Amino acid sequence: MPVQKSQSDTFYDLPFMVSIVSLERRTPEQTVTEIGEQHEKCGLKYFAVSLPIQPQGADPMVKIANQVKQFRALVSCRKDPEIKIGILFQQTL
Repeated sequence: MPVQKSQSDTFYDLPFMVSIVSLERRTPEQTVTEIGEQHEKCGLKYFAVSLPIQPQGADPMVKIANQVKQFRALVSCRKDPEIKIGILFQQTL
């Protein structure tokens, strides 16, 4: 059932759904395929990749740099500009 908007509704007044997807053990192309399927089947258009940022190893910034590289590759594979992809950072100290 469509949501009826009043004159006072703005983008921030309306709820929206975000689907969390993983980049672990798959290529950006595989992840974009999954995102496209969810978009077609469910109408979702907001997605986020989950990137844990626990400090691990000698230099945690290396891990973050690799994650940013993966995210940029994912976004460059996106074919539909209506689909928005963001990042959900999960921090565990």
